[in-house]
Amino acid sequence: MNYAFQPQQPEKHKIFVSFHNADQAYRQAFDQLFGNHFISMSVDFGDIEPESDDDYIKRLIREEHIVNSSVVFALYGAETHKRKHVDWEISAALSEKVGGHKGLVVLLLPTFPVQPFNALGQYDVSLISQYLHPRTAANLQNGFELRNSFSL
Repeated sequence: MNYAFQPQQPEKHKIFVSFHNADQAYRQAFDQLFGNHFISMSVDFGDIEPESDDDYIKRLIREEHIVNSSVVFALYGAETHKRKHVDWEISAALSEKVGGHKGLVVLLLPTFPVQPFNALGQYDVSLISQYLHPRTAANLQNGFELRNSFSL
């Protein structure tokens, strides 16, 4: 009999990456660095017609991408807080109506305008809140995880 040990591959999480189009290079780097460890549920360039109605875009992203993911990674650069779709995507991920609460991880990109640490080196979400969507800031204050700096 052959009792060779066959290591079991861990199940890959399905993740949704939310980001501003100006940070496309960081999104691609994220996929290149970590793509072997997850199944992407993200919207890719060309998946959605930019002229589409906002309600249609929200529904499509929610029903075909976010509902099937287990974690949302929000890549925050200098302009991300200006993109309404990021706020919608985070809202959908955290809504029980969309299929339960997903995990939320916020990654501050090198282009993010401020550091989240005070003069004592302690994490202080109030320093970055004005550069986040209000929903993201509120969730970080309530214990969701923040990762600082993602470099290429």
